[in-house]
Amino acid sequence: MWTLDDVSASLEKRWGCPILVDRVFDDHFDRLVFSARRERGDDTPIVVKADLNAPQTANERHAMRAFAAHGIPVPQLLDCFDDITVMTLEVGEELSGTSPDAHWRAVAAAVREIHDKVPADGFEPFWPTMRHDVAREIDNEISRRMLPDRVRPILIDIVESGLPDEPRRTVIHGDNATYHWLLRHGHVGAVIDLANAGVGDPVVDLAVLTEWNRDRLPVVLDGYGADSAFRSYVERTHTAHRVTRQLGTLWWLESHGVDATPTAQDLIRTAESA
Repeated sequence: MWTLDDVSASLEKRWGCPILVDRVFDDHFDRLVFSARRERGDDTPIVVKADLNAPQTANERHAMRAFAAHGIPVPQLLDCFDDITVMTLEVGEELSGTSPDAHWRAVAAAVREIHDKVPADGFEPFWPTMRHDVAREIDNEISRRMLPDRVRPILIDIVESGLPDEPRRTVIHGDNATYHWLLRHGHVGAVIDLANAGVGDPVVDLAVLTEWNRDRLPVVLDGYGADSAFRSYVERTHTAHRVTRQLGTLWWLESHGVDATPTAQDLIRTAESA
């Protein structure tokens, strides 16, 4: 397990100057993320990620290089060694439920660029398919008293009937939440946190983007440039992808000590309205 002192000391030894830590974003289990700057010389703000999950670290580095090579605005990689990745700190206005439609269209257009332009070379299949694991995941949440028994057959049916046997495949962000998109003057400035990027159904990204803002889906599809065939595909699969996302999110929230009740309640509402 990394400590802030360990990572700072490694950077100071490598760079030959003191490191001033500004803000810790994540310090949990095998992952540490913080912003910092050099005390001398170039004092450009940086983000430092120390992650003991080697495949995830390698995947994020590959994704950042691949996205950048195809014109997707991402943080610049500054240094990579051992389990530590250093990149530029990107600033901007996070996309949110109160953002204007124009911002949602701009982000949706950038998501389409990812799906259309980034080649699949070097990316693994996106892991949380959940189709065969959904019953086990629901049972886990029932045992933790996050979900009631009555929603089990309904959620299973939503996933099994909603996920296609032959899904579309593109490179996707994989954790395409609104807070991973930063806008500057109404334009996309950067997309961040690419550790979950992989080859998967593009609807995953759209379902995650609109997870808590479902009324924005029509605007997102407009910005994405979706044709009638893709709109029909989204309509058939969107809810199933959102359910699988939220089942995975429940575990993450609970393991990080974050209140998972809103996500559980949303799953219950989805089941009750099916």
